[in-house]
Amino acid sequence: DGGEAEAELGRRYAASQQARKRLVEEEALRVQGERRAVRVLVAGPPAAARRVLLLHGYGSKPETWAIVGALDRLAERGVRAVAPELPEISERAVGAEAAAETSDRRTFVARLLEALGWGDRKVAIVAASAGGSFATPYVLAPATHRNVSCYLSLAAQLDRSGDVAPRKSRPPTLLVWGALDNAFPSECLAAQQQYRFFAFGDVRNAREDPRRSQWVVLPGAPHAVHVASPERFCSMLLQLVLGTKSEREKVTVTAEWGDVVATVVPAGGEAESRSAVRGTVVASPAGGEAGSGGSVAQRGTKRERVS
Repeated sequence: DGGEAEAELGRRYAASQQARKRLVEEEALRVQGERRAVRVLVAGPPAAARRVLLLHGYGSKPETWAIVGALDRLAERGVRAVAPELPEISERAVGAEAAAETSDRRTFVARLLEALGWGDRKVAIVAASAGGSFATPYVLAPATHRNVSCYLSLAAQLDRSGDVAPRKSRPPTLLVWGALDNAFPSECLAAQQQYRFFAFGDVRNAREDPRRSQWVVLPGAPHAVHVASPERFCSMLLQLVLGTKSEREKVTVTAEWGDVVATVVPAGGEAESRSAVRGTVVASPAGGEAGSGGSVAQRGTKRERVS
């Protein structure tokens, strides 16, 4: 059962946080068009070269991404990660306060990214289940799809009600499904159709490019595949976002950052990265967090402290 698995992971996560530095913090973010501040969990250095937005599923919460280890893993490697509490579908929204929780899903991600200061920056987007109804309007829209470095769908819904991006410009996409997924009657068919959509677009007989789209089915996993198999999910996430390698999961697609010149992630998994963003060089010490402990950003001869 997904709920029991998440509860057990939550207990382990809480225990581990007592013995280590807490990497995840909670903030309230004012987003244009939203009646109340959006609660977000944030992790990793604010000036990080790589940015990841994680969108939970129906009846879930942003803490799920911390529980499965995604926020910590990303932060430890110098990635800025943000997990918002989504209006209408969060655990709180579907409860007693559901009637007061309304939002425009098709514009929510764009408005949220603007509030974060990421409106014109590359971002990796991860969506689980109903979170896809928030993600795909941004991922596929002609006006914004070029801002998406990659898209990770965890049995996420596909919103194709509006215009979609030209086939050749689709972001690198990893689709992950559980073999036991029965959340919807035609889930397996939906997975195949979604894979073909991202791999080929609407063009028949198009040639598949494994560097642009990959579909992974995890044996024995249910609908909430990231909760049931957190280690495998995190491994695939890091491969997609950072280009790390794994002997178990072979991810063929890699994020296209564009504004990032180079990144180094040691085989040992320590947080050491050197990357250049629009002429800015951010370096982090081995074993530490990028952008912390007095790391310095250099723009030409000007040196600026990164908080």
